[in-house]
Amino acid sequence: MKHHPILEGAYARDYFHLVARRTPIAVRNFFALVVIFGMVVMSGCVGLTGKRSIIPGIAMEVTPNPVDFGTVMVGSSSTQTVTVSNSGAAKFTLTKVSVSGPGFTISGLSAPETLAAGQSIKLTVVFKPTSAAQESGNFLVAINAQGPLTAGSLKGTGSTNLLSVTPSVVGFGNVSVGSPITQSLRLTDGGSVSVAIKSASASGTGFSISGLTTPQTLTPGESVNFTAEFNPKSVGTEAGAISIETEGSPVVIQISGVGVQKNQQQSEALTVALSWDKSTSQVVGYFVYRSSKPSGPYAKLNPQVSPETSYTDSSIVSGQTYFYVVTSVNSENIESAYSEQVSVAIPSSE
Repeated sequence: MKHHPILEGAYARDYFHLVARRTPIAVRNFFALVVIFGMVVMSGCVGLTGKRSIIPGIAMEVTPNPVDFGTVMVGSSSTQTVTVSNSGAAKFTLTKVSVSGPGFTISGLSAPETLAAGQSIKLTVVFKPTSAAQESGNFLVAINAQGPLTAGSLKGTGSTNLLSVTPSVVGFGNVSVGSPITQSLRLTDGGSVSVAIKSASASGTGFSISGLTTPQTLTPGESVNFTAEFNPKSVGTEAGAISIETEGSPVVIQISGVGVQKNQQQSEALTVALSWDKSTSQVVGYFVYRSSKPSGPYAKLNPQVSPETSYTDSSIVSGQTYFYVVTSVNSENIESAYSEQVSVAIPSSE
C-alpha cells in the first residue's frame, strides 16, 4: 500500500513526459502538410513558363507584350507581328482573337486554330491613328470557346505632320525662255517627333527641284535647304506644285512663273493699275494674281498679303493681254475664292 502512490507518481511523470515529446512532432507534421497542400493548389494556376495563365491548366504566351507602336503619323499605319504560343503540355483551341482601342486592328487567324504543346501562331496587329493622341487597347482571345479574355496590351501615339516649307508660295515672275532661274527654299520639322521624308518632286511645265536628298529623316527643329528652278519652254504663264511625301499627309506648295521671249523687252513706261472695293468681311489683306490665259492658271504677284485695295503691275510686256483676279485673306490665314476676272491688253511697242 505504501508503494502505490510512488508508482502512480512515476506513471504520471512518464505519461506527461511522453506526451511532451510527441506533441511537437504532430505539430511539425501538420505544418508540413499545410505547406505541401498549398503548393499543390497554387501549382494548378501556374504554367510551365512561370507566368500566370488566364485559364487554369492552359499555358499560353503572347509576345511581345505589351505591343508598343511608338509614335505614328496620323493617316499612316504601323504593323507588328504578335506570336501566340502553347508553352504547356495541354493543347488548346483559339476560337477568336480581337483587339480593343481606337486605331488598332488584328488579322491572321483562321478560326478555330488548335495549338498543341510547343506550337505557335503569328498574328498581325496594325495601329493607324486618326488623331494626335496617346491610344491604348487590349489583345483579346477566346480559348476553347471561353472568353474573350485579355491576354495582352497595346499602345501607340498618333502625331500630326508639322513639316513646313519657307517660302510657302514660290513665284518666279517673268523669265526669258531658255534662261532658267532658281529660288532657295527651306524645309523644317516644326513638330515634336521625327518625320521621315520619302520623296520630293515638282510638277508643272518647266519646274524642277534639286538638293533635297530622299529618303531622309528630319528630327524636331531640324531644317534642310533645297532649290526650285523655273526653265520656261514657251511664252506664257505656268503653274505647278512641289510635293513632299512623308509617312503622313504630303506637304504641297504652289509654284508659278511667266515665260517671255528673250527679244521681248519689258517696257518701264507701261504699267497696269488695278483697284477694287474693300471686302465687307473682316480681312487682313489681299493677294493679286495674273495669267496670260483667260481661264488661268494664275500666278501670284505679291508674295506677302497686302492691306491695300490697289496694286500696280509693272512687270508687263508690250503686245500681251493679261487676266487678273484678287483674293482676300482673314486673320486665320484663310484665303477666299478668286474674284471676277478682269483683262488688260498691253499695246504693242511698235
